[in-house]
Amino acid sequence: MCIRDSFFTNLDWLEAAAPVVFRYRGPGAGLHVLFTDGIYAEMAIFTVAELGNAGYTPGRIVWKQPWVSESVAAPSRTPPAPATPPVEQLLGEILCNLHVGLLRFRRGERLAATREIQLYAVDRLLELAAHLEPEQAAARDPFARMRRFEQRFPQMAAHLPAFQQGYERTPQSAAAMLDFLAARFPLNEARVAAIRGLL
Repeated sequence: MCIRDSFFTNLDWLEAAAPVVFRYRGPGAGLHVLFTDGIYAEMAIFTVAELGNAGYTPGRIVWKQPWVSESVAAPSRTPPAPATPPVEQLLGEILCNLHVGLLRFRRGERLAATREIQLYAVDRLLELAAHLEPEQAAARDPFARMRRFEQRFPQMAAHLPAFQQGYERTPQSAAAMLDFLAARFPLNEARVAAIRGLL
């Protein structure tokens, strides 16, 4: 067993702060714990050598061995910001998601339809937000586009409840997305008509 693995198997180092009532080792270097006081923590455990290849945001050192450099608080490489696809590509993907999702819904594939419309199409709408309103100053998470979305894009966020109405309301969610897009972009009329025909 390598020294890093010992930090996963023996949590004495962590329980010195408070007893751990739940732990889960995620893939790779990930560790999730719940303390008795209700504090939930997610972390990754790396050796100093592994930090050179790890993608993370700058941090604050709480405690370190004297031989560990302060420089470990800053990553040697910054995670690249995800590129925002062009509007035409996003619109095309969203319309495909809505069309395919509604076809699946009509075939009785409710779960597949819900995911196609309320997950995949909404993911593309999140990317479209940067083309519709200026991003607010809330810190962007380089690893997850949806983090702090409501603070970063409040106008688009106001529409999210209509776009994700739940398992039984997938067609209504699709209709809300289509109406939203049609009010803001020129859309292919034949594709819109085909989608509306499925509604």
